[in-house]
Amino acid sequence: MRASGIKERASGERAGDLSRSGGVRRRVVAMASDPGKICRQDAGQPNRCEVYDYHREWNAAEAPSIGLACGRGMLGCRDCRERLIRVGSLRRE
Repeated sequence: MRASGIKERASGERAGDLSRSGGVRRRVVAMASDPGKICRQDAGQPNRCEVYDYHREWNAAEAPSIGLACGRGMLGCRDCRERLIRVGSLRRE
């Protein structure tokens, strides 16, 4: 993992660039989230989640509250992904 928290893929592609091929939604939906968070009410571990890594890079203002809500079981993975898609779509414009 890089110092910024963004993972580097085996192909050498930096994971922080969602705007490349295929669109933001398709790429965010395919990301791995915390494998231990099965139900929305389950307490998550944001530091194990690729989606949260992107929030820390692209959505730094909201990332702490997103991580806290996830860890307390107040934010589901789908809602978290939708927030990232919204932010990623705005960055592409």
